Amino acid sequence: MYVHSSLSDNGGGAAEGLDISGSHLSIHPNKMHDATWGMTLGFSSTSVDWQVYNNDIYNSDHGVAVAGSAASGTLTQVLIHDNHIHDHANWDTTANTWHHDGIHFYGALSAATESGDVYSNLFDGTTFNGGNETASILVEQNANMAQARIFNNVFAQIPPASGGDGSIGLTSPNSGTYTIVNNTFSRGGAMCNYIYIYSAANVTFQNNLTNNCFAWFNNSSMAM
Repeated sequence: MYVHSSLSDNGGGAAEGLDISGSHLSIHPNKMHDATWGMTLGFSSTSVDWQVYNNDIYNSDHGVAVAGSAASGTLTQVLIHDNHIHDHANWDTTANTWHHDGIHFYGALSAATESGDVYSNLFDGTTFNGGNETASILVEQNANMAQARIFNNVFAQIPPASGGDGSIGLTSPNSGTYTIVNNTFSRGGAMCNYIYIYSAANVTFQNNLTNNCFAWFNNSSMAM
């Protein structure tokens, strides 16, 4: 546990609630708070069947991180659902040491996540007070994700956020297929985005409810 409470405090980077790897993981129901990252799920070889659900994660820079750490690592089927992930703002720093994410997919070299479902999660609370947020759900290029389905989530951060990549950020995930459907977005701010997509192909965005945002969709080099 690390209680971060100052904009000048750049420490606490080693404080994680859970760091685990393997196959057939089921992580539920836990209350995780006051850690840099709530949980990190790592894979460096072949891993299958991960479920993260019914967790309450707050006062953390990251909620859930899914990370490939070796060139040959492969993760098949990760389900992240029915979690409450909220209130990252106490990890704000003047130096922007951290980048707040609710759920973060990333990797190294050719490590790949073959399929991931993120659904029925609630993202709310005070996300940040400065410019320290990236996204509630962030998929980076190096996640090498083949398929992601993001559905039935609620994004209701308050007070209104500004800056960052938005509720969902897809940053150059060129090769994957992404389905974003049936989500509710209710956040605001002069510079907020609900969806930020950069250089992504094969994106389906349907039947989502949005309100109270200056720019609800921001994309570059995208095929839909």
